[in-house]
Amino acid sequence: MREAETGPSDMTLYRSGPRIIAPLRYDVAMGRLLSSIDELWSLPALSPDAALPPDVVRAAVFDADHCLWAADIGDAAFAAAAAAGLIDDATWRGPVRAWASDWDLRLDDDPTRGVTEVMAAAASGQLTSTAMARGLPPSGWKADLYAMQAWVYAGRTPNDIEAHGERLFATGFAERIYGDMQRVVTGLIERGVEVWIASASHRALVVPGARRLGIDPARVLGMEPVVVDGVTVARLHHSTYGPGKAAVALAALRARPLLAFGDSVLSTDQELLAAAHVGVAVATSGDNRRAALADDHLLLLDPRP
Repeated sequence: MREAETGPSDMTLYRSGPRIIAPLRYDVAMGRLLSSIDELWSLPALSPDAALPPDVVRAAVFDADHCLWAADIGDAAFAAAAAAGLIDDATWRGPVRAWASDWDLRLDDDPTRGVTEVMAAAASGQLTSTAMARGLPPSGWKADLYAMQAWVYAGRTPNDIEAHGERLFATGFAERIYGDMQRVVTGLIERGVEVWIASASHRALVVPGARRLGIDPARVLGMEPVVVDGVTVARLHHSTYGPGKAAVALAALRARPLLAFGDSVLSTDQELLAAAHVGVAVATSGDNRRAALADDHLLLLDPRP
């Protein structure tokens, strides 16, 4: 479930092409599949004395889901949230039901069953059909779903949500972290590169994975619901979906990153990859892989478990 929505008006990284949205430029043209991580370390841009453009800092920004690990922590957490008692009745009957109504969904009164219905509507194409019937792109529903999956924890504290993520990582999700991506993160840190995560999942859910990878939680960017009197409410402070991911990362760095890693070349990681000095497409498949292989401005990395 990974596509882009309209981004901020000051994001001018892209122009429309006949088939896909193509980046205006990358600073480093590669167009090759890395045979090993060692090839990454041989990039001239990673040399300690590399002369970088003045608007580039020695930082790497990683997408999280399907890039650092082979699954989506936001989806996994949402699927388990009701059973864990993390979806308040008032939130379910109020803003969640309103969200569902906007997408022509009728949800069960029981949040556990209702969550299953939401995921089924996404997987079956029902939400895609609704979007297209309204003249939206096939993926026009996805930004709303990712936002709802972040604010659905209204009434809970950020610590409650982080603890939910920790339980998921501790009971099996950590096994989905790519071993090669752990080595990439460690190698970059050893080379003096600041490592950041920019994810379309709730930030608090991503933090437990970041800790396991050795990434400072202060450098984790993600969906951020508004917090009032210590608890979250059912609206976002900012979105990190699609163009928002790049916008938030660039704002945090106050510059462009040396490296960016992402799997969704044609959609939600597109702006982030284009903003970087070097873009690396990770674990791509299908149309994303075909586009990456055809793009002489991207490196490709197929991480091992």
